[in-house]
Amino acid sequence: RILTVEDDPIQAKTLALLLRGTYDISLAASGEECLETTRKEAFDLVLLDVVLPGRSGYEVCRDLKSRPETADLPVIFLSANTGLEDRLQGFEAGGFDYLGKPVVKDELVRKIDLLLAHVAETKTLKEAADMAASAAMTAMTSAAEQGLVLDFMRRSFACVDARSLAMGIVAAARRFGQRHGPGPV
Repeated sequence: RILTVEDDPIQAKTLALLLRGTYDISLAASGEECLETTRKEAFDLVLLDVVLPGRSGYEVCRDLKSRPETADLPVIFLSANTGLEDRLQGFEAGGFDYLGKPVVKDELVRKIDLLLAHVAETKTLKEAADMAASAAMTAMTSAAEQGLVLDFMRRSFACVDARSLAMGIVAAARRFGQRHGPGPV
């Protein structure tokens, strides 16, 4: 789902026609409408005009990036202002790309496809990293428990009678309880 933020109705309709059939397009006519819409609905990408009534596209992008729920939402700026300073300002605001108007359909579609593929790959890598961290924590916990068992076994071989073995069991249980908290009563 792509949110197109464009105040010029002709430009908005042109963008919608260019992307129709390829993507699910929603339109917003201002920065405030963009921010309100992204509070209510989830999008995969925002195509954001730079010159908007009220707030610039740069300000809107910074607001999107400052909110946890939209911080990772990719933004492509679309603007007739294509000077170096304009493009740098777009990147500093958090934009992923910056295309000049009028847009060329093939270039826009290719940029969108590449960006969406990048976002999907990043999400997959983050999920894999989270799973690896969880597995590492489980392995470390298990290793610590195995260490307690091995220590108990080593100490139990030195026991000469049932009393010293019982004291070793109690000591091992205490060490286990210190590591894991009190168990059931």
